[in-house]
Amino acid sequence: EMASRHLNTALQLQPDYAEAQYNLANLLRNEGKSEEAAAHYRKAIELKPDYAAAYNNLGLTLHSQGKPAEAVAHYQKALALMPAYAEAHNNLGITLADQGKLAEAVAHYQKALALKPDFAEAHGSLGNALKDQGRLDEAVVQYRRVLALRPDLAEAESQLMHQLQHLCEWSGLEDLFDRQRKLVREQSHPKIPPFTLLAIPSSAAEQLVCARIHAASRFSSFAALREQFGFNFVRASKPKLRIGYLSADFCQHATAYLIAELFELHDQAGFEVFAYSYGPNDGSDMRRRLVRACNQFVDIAGDTFIETARRIYEDRIDILVDLKGHTRAARTEIVALRPAPIQVNYLGYPGTMGAEFMDYIITDRFITPPDYAPFFSEKLVSLPDCYQVNDRKREIAKQALTRAECGLPVKGLVFCCFNNTYKIMSAVFDIWMRMLRRIPGSVLWLLEANAGAAANLRREAKARGVEPERLVFAPRLPLAQHLARHGNADLFL
Repeated sequence: EMASRHLNTALQLQPDYAEAQYNLANLLRNEGKSEEAAAHYRKAIELKPDYAAAYNNLGLTLHSQGKPAEAVAHYQKALALMPAYAEAHNNLGITLADQGKLAEAVAHYQKALALKPDFAEAHGSLGNALKDQGRLDEAVVQYRRVLALRPDLAEAESQLMHQLQHLCEWSGLEDLFDRQRKLVREQSHPKIPPFTLLAIPSSAAEQLVCARIHAASRFSSFAALREQFGFNFVRASKPKLRIGYLSADFCQHATAYLIAELFELHDQAGFEVFAYSYGPNDGSDMRRRLVRACNQFVDIAGDTFIETARRIYEDRIDILVDLKGHTRAARTEIVALRPAPIQVNYLGYPGTMGAEFMDYIITDRFITPPDYAPFFSEKLVSLPDCYQVNDRKREIAKQALTRAECGLPVKGLVFCCFNNTYKIMSAVFDIWMRMLRRIPGSVLWLLEANAGAAANLRREAKARGVEPERLVFAPRLPLAQHLARHGNADLFL
């Protein structure tokens, strides 16, 4: 408040003081007042057209508002004015990566590091992009460099931990698990992703604390914006309830494979189904099927968080269902603006959001036993059998690969686990290897997620007295063929 008072006084005395406009904008941005901040950055640029830092920070503000194209333009202007601006290269890379332009992002991170080799945040950004390109070993190197420069960057440690899990590189993982859980219990770091904590041996209480800290850090400014909109849910009733589904995954994606038939089975006499899609339109049969199943299918990929929230509100959605939760590519900022009177967490993330703007989570008594209710910020809505719907219309290829074609023995028990490798813990692997030792001729059939995991798991098998060739890795296939080859397994683990 004192800083704001002095900056405003400076501008009353000298309205054309560009640096004061810039500093006031920084203050407002840190307070989450992005619209006001953007106005002051623009004023600073108007007064000082070669103000590279103002262009950079205006780019940051626009990115936070969900305006990536405008953000990119301002970063590029900053770099045109100051080509050796390492921070602008890093920020531009982050926005390009969010747009899926990973190769371009990597090039800008590398420029940032050439200019500033000890730039810890740029090493972390490069690690994130390499991870998204599937170059996990290289990503791990970058996360280790971050921590050598800045041991306090817990989010880099979290990413290092998660990628080591993907690689099944278990040496030292228990120490990382313990450190991350300790930071959560101490409530000392807001940037530990709830998703990575959910994927390690952590307690429900720790998961709630982590989610609450994360949500407060990321979305509190959006809660403050709500008052500007005056959303009023006291309105005339409609003949049907309107259900809105919000996701990036209305395409060839695991979420769509689960939920497609649910859309088709909604009772049209009582409900109208709206889908709000901010992911890619891949032109697939699945995309067309989802569009057909909805009363309205709205592509919001190019809209800002605020524009989307206004659209949902004006569509008079009664129940908004977020299908992403704390997962990759989520736009939880939209839900944080509370455009619907009832908001629900479902399917994509079966943990708590830790957010006051999420009213319910749809779950079941296995995923969320009733005794766990205190560890969820949402109210539990438990379905009678299973929270996870599944599409009965999935195609299964008629011509399945034989065991031999899958690299499996013609005879012998085939244990199978096609889960992501980050879910395989050392203690579970111990049990699997004990089974293989006790059952002659048996093999373990796993998904070939990445080359590093295959090599590490074979090494771990040998260390446990199991011949490495008894681990068979299945390459990725189109879904219909993948489902068909399941018939070659005897027992799924």
